Amino acid sequence: MLALVLVLVNLGFWQMRRLAEKRLDNQVGMARNAADPLDLESMVAGAGSEVDTLEFRRAVTRGEWDADYEVYVRSQVREGRSGLWVITPLVLADGRAVMVNRGWIPVELDRRAAGPPAGEVEVTGVVRASRPRSTLGPEDRPGAEDTIARVDLSVLDGYVPHPLLGVYLEESSANPSDWPLRLARPTFDDEGSHLVYAVQWFSFALVALVGYGAMIRATAHRRYRPAAPVE
Repeated sequence: MLALVLVLVNLGFWQMRRLAEKRLDNQVGMARNAADPLDLESMVAGAGSEVDTLEFRRAVTRGEWDADYEVYVRSQVREGRSGLWVITPLVLADGRAVMVNRGWIPVELDRRAAGPPAGEVEVTGVVRASRPRSTLGPEDRPGAEDTIARVDLSVLDGYVPHPLLGVYLEESSANPSDWPLRLARPTFDDEGSHLVYAVQWFSFALVALVGYGAMIRATAHRRYRPAAPVE
């Protein structure tokens, strides 16, 4: 019973540590997102192999859309409607490309209505890190797949004929057309369910202690109860 209580208490403290980590992540993300936008290529070059540290920074870049290699991320719900994210490569001056999440469209929309404008454009947006497949997540096959499960740059790198930057953008530039709808700016107030889980584990530990104490008391009472006097 002592071992069980120790396990339950440690699970509770583990969830409290996860909560502290989540709060720290929120603070870091908020600080990054509040900074002034910088040139995307300069940011990526400065980050080197640590491009994930650019996530949630705001950035600006210029290039031309390559709609021939546009892809769509399925299963994106907005205000109760099923839809897709529109992901388009923006070809930069040096020949590289950055994948840009241009926003959301409903599944029933003719995708040609959400096509990007021609010519050079300036794009502002929020930097996001690649989304690799989790252990149990749906798998995207490498190759020319126009509908995918997530923005996994390792998969898209085999599809798009341009060398890709190690991050992608969620565009926030003003949209001259009706579609796609731009995504909302990221928020940093979600702490997950770690506190709830911590309270549950601590509660289980308390119940185990109280229950075990009651069981010992009841057993002792039965074992050492005085015998009834003989008449």
